Amino acid sequence: MNNKQKKIIIDHTEQIIHETKNFLILLRKLSKFVIWIIWDFSGVRFVWQKIRPQIDKATNKRPPATFLLWIVSIYLILFGITSQRYENRVDIIENRTNAILVQLSAPVDTPQFKSALSRIPTVQNMLCPVKPNVLKPNSVYNSLFNNIKHEETIDLLKETIVGFKDNLNDAYLQEVNLQDTDLSNANFQNVILHYANFQDADLYYANFQNAYLVNSNFQDAGLFNSNFQDTGLYYANFQNANLHYANFQGAYLQEINLQDAYLWETNFQDADLLDINFQNAWCKDANFKNVKHITTKQLSKAKTLYNAELDPEFMKQMKKDYPHLFEEPTMTNRGGQIGR
Repeated sequence: MNNKQKKIIIDHTEQIIHETKNFLILLRKLSKFVIWIIWDFSGVRFVWQKIRPQIDKATNKRPPATFLLWIVSIYLILFGITSQRYENRVDIIENRTNAILVQLSAPVDTPQFKSALSRIPTVQNMLCPVKPNVLKPNSVYNSLFNNIKHEETIDLLKETIVGFKDNLNDAYLQEVNLQDTDLSNANFQNVILHYANFQDADLYYANFQNAYLVNSNFQDAGLFNSNFQDTGLYYANFQNANLHYANFQGAYLQEINLQDAYLWETNFQDADLLDINFQNAWCKDANFKNVKHITTKQLSKAKTLYNAELDPEFMKQMKKDYPHLFEEPTMTNRGGQIGR
């Protein structure tokens, strides 16, 4: 390596060192600037001075910290804001509820009455902030950022519908919440009940004739002797429901969940049963005569078909492929469903 090459390498190394020093100086200045921005403009300096006040030059003593008092004051302000938001929203919900209750005083056969019924689901599904509790800081945080349905209003409107259960026909009750209510003998004839929630409800002898239900939930409901004749049922959930003596004659059922349902003497005659889930369903004495779209694979998932009525050719095929389903089952209480 000659002197000229050595000089080039040395000059190049010095240039790299010089550029590195300049970069480090720039990085240091930038770091100081960022720290200054964070310290002075983010409020960190202010908070730190609340935790550790500066020494008073006159007395050469450090005054008491006010951080805790400052935090409590901010918390009480936030509680006041959340409490006011909650009360304002509840007032709106209660005013709309009262308007419905007033309108329901109209005769049951008038458009005003049906209109009031149809507004119930909308009010039930109105959201309001979580109720804050000054002794529970987590509730204040939740009230700021989370909204929920007002359970007291939901329960009040449930009771209202129960009070008018004989006159619900022809109403529009999409997304209504009737969970865990007593609606025995209720009249839902010609009612629109998309996304309705009947979970755990008592619906003995309820009439759903010609109703229209999409994605409705009847899980664990008591539907003894209920009437779904000529009803349109799409994607509804009847898991573990008691459908003893229920009538689905001429109904259209698509992708219905009847898993673990109690279908003793249930009538499906002339019904359209498209993609129905009969997993572990008790179909003792059920009537499947002249049903459409039912398959052996579909019905083979049932717990029992003892004494069930099927079309002759379908019966022959089922007994050939799944003879165990026609043996007399040992009935159990099934968690109280038979008694419901």
